Amino acid sequence: MNKKDRLLDLLTPIFEKAIRENNSNSLYQFLIQNCELPGRRANLELAHAFSICVMNDKKALLKSAKWQLLEGLVSVSEAVAPVNSPKEFLPFSGYIGMGGFVKKNPEYLDKVLQHYKNAAVDGRWRVREAIAQGTKYFIADHADSIFIEFKKWVDEHDFMLIRGALAGLAIPSFLEDQKYSVKLLDLLGDVITIVQQIEEVHYKDDKFIILEKGLKFIISVAVASNPRYGFELMFHWTDGASSKLTKILMENCKKARIAKKFPQEVQAVMKILKSN
Repeated sequence: MNKKDRLLDLLTPIFEKAIRENNSNSLYQFLIQNCELPGRRANLELAHAFSICVMNDKKALLKSAKWQLLEGLVSVSEAVAPVNSPKEFLPFSGYIGMGGFVKKNPEYLDKVLQHYKNAAVDGRWRVREAIAQGTKYFIADHADSIFIEFKKWVDEHDFMLIRGALAGLAIPSFLEDQKYSVKLLDLLGDVITIVQQIEEVHYKDDKFIILEKGLKFIISVAVASNPRYGFELMFHWTDGASSKLTKILMENCKKARIAKKFPQEVQAVMKILKSN
């Protein structure tokens, strides 16, 4: 039995009791005590075990009660649960749990995506990362709707929303469907146009730095999923690339997922970038 399964066995009766009795105190306590925070890595296995509990309908637990519990978790604010504190694990788990919830209850998709939009602009990096962990549960079932919504985020030109949208889509297993790898690469093209238009004075803005960090690896994920179209776009993006975009593209060229598998293409891209 692996770690996640062991945690699932322990968590399931606590979760069911919280729903049945409409009292989440014991559940909150269990999550906090076992979250492994503060530390470099939160207990991701526990967060996903929690999401599985949310999906489990063995006892026909009321979905309205589950939803109320999830909304309570994600409402735990940064003031109450700052970065790397044990309580930060509560909204982190709540957002991931919402991914499992909408997998079983698709009528809640719009509500979950609205909550994810809130998470995308949260000041806590771990809460923002919960978007990518949560969408794994339901993106294959609602890909077209999610792309429509995330394109709206990009069109708002909010750097944190853009980063959240891209992170929620950059899931390698999902991108094995070439239809969606193309859509993500095209969306990245829109984002790169935005980056090219940014004045240098904004490069040090905290929100832009968050987007920049995401772009430094997300592009390589998208290119690796569809190398033919991906490298075609990378060559296109090098043309007239700003100093900032040049650095972003160079960082992606260093990622093993493309550097090792497509060395000739990467070297060709790097040659152009170095000459910019």
